[in-house]
Amino acid sequence: MGNNVPTSIGDLMAILHDAVCEKWSFDYGHKELMLFFQSDDGKKRRMIYRGVYAHQMVSCDFWGPSPRIYGLEVVEKQSGFLYNQLVQTIAREAFEESFISELADGIETKMQFISGDVLCVLCKSISVE
Repeated sequence: MGNNVPTSIGDLMAILHDAVCEKWSFDYGHKELMLFFQSDDGKKRRMIYRGVYAHQMVSCDFWGPSPRIYGLEVVEKQSGFLYNQLVQTIAREAFEESFISELADGIETKMQFISGDVLCVLCKSISVE
């Protein structure tokens, strides 16, 4: 985890909590997911997930629509939904073992929004600019 997330999770949580997600986009050619947000201190920033293996957004709107981010957590590999889903697919499709090793070096995160929406991403690294 340490090499993949240059900002400590505590610092990242402080920046993301209650930030407004303005938009996000996925660059298929570079396998990058970019989240553009305005943090609580008014600064506009972007969070870049590089080397994305998989991502999933669940839209729930439990408490009504809201672009505000509640928090971010790093998911342990054993309980990571995306990681386990890919490993099972790899086993069924007989992909190379080296890909499983590559996945093991990745990072899986779960970002929760105040609305109840959840964005899960499995990638090589994350940075905030």
